[in-house]
Parts: sequence; structure tokens; C-alpha cells
Amino acid sequence: MDRLLLDDSYLLTENLSERSISHRLGIYRYQAFLASYDVDCKYNQFVNTGKNRKYILADRRRIVEIGKIEDNSSQEETVIGEVLPDIIIHHRGNSEDNLLAIEVKKSKNCCQKERRYNEGKLKRYTSGKYGNLLFYKYRVFILIDVGEKPDYSLTWFQNGQKI
Repeated sequence: MDRLLLDDSYLLTENLSERSISHRLGIYRYQAFLASYDVDCKYNQFVNTGKNRKYILADRRRIVEIGKIEDNSSQEETVIGEVLPDIIIHHRGNSEDNLLAIEVKKSKNCCQKERRYNEGKLKRYTSGKYGNLLFYKYRVFILIDVGEKPDYSLTWFQNGQKI
């Protein structure tokens, strides 16, 4: 993250897109893990299941609360949602060794409701609870303050819990 702040401060001071920021962060993670892991942005293949896209089971109330779906008064407590982690560090074609999934949000784009939703989603990435099969060892939520004085905060998850 410090390298992002130093080498790519323009992206942050000018409040450019999360995708641009995530891409640069992905490049730095790739350089760090070059020999041992694959690093991908917005990767959605899901192996070893009958589905070909990554998905998680999510709490319907939270998704309705932030306006991602409409409340259709369904009796289902959970919904299936396709997920595209901003950056993942893993071995392609193998769900046995998913090391890290990274979610990047700019503080200007992240209200409290959406932050709670993202935290719930991040817990599910690292937990088999609710039938989720993503099996990431770690998950990190990076909240980036953009503008004149860029900064960041990290929230880590493991085994479905904040650490």
C-alpha cells in the first residue's frame, strides 16, 4: 500500500476509479508473489462446482438495505450473488489454495451501510458457513481516502471473522 501511495499518488489525489487503483495494487502484489501465486483482478472462475462463476450466499436484508436488490418479500434469508473480487492471490484452476482476496473501496464511495454489507461479504469469503465454497485463507478490505492527503486503512478477515 505504501508503494501505491508513493508511486501512484496521482490516482488517489485526483479521485480516479477504484478499478485503476486496484489494477496498480494488483501489479505490486504480482511482483511480490511472482514465483508462487497467480494474481488476478476481477477474476470470477469457480472450479470444482457445477457453476462456472464465483458466488456467495449473502444476507438478503443487507443487500436490500443498500439498494443492491429490491425487497420482493421473499422468505429466503440468503440470496446467491455473483462476486468479482477486486484482486485475488491464488492458483488458477484450483480452489484448494486461495490465499487472499482483496476488496478496494474509496472512502468517497463507501457509506456505512455498504461498508457493513462488504464486511459481511468478506466474512463469507473466508468461511464455509452458509454453504460458501470460496475457501480464501485471508480476506482484506482496503478503504482508501482519496484527495489531497491520500491514506488507507486495512481490515483483515480469516475463518469468517475479523482479525
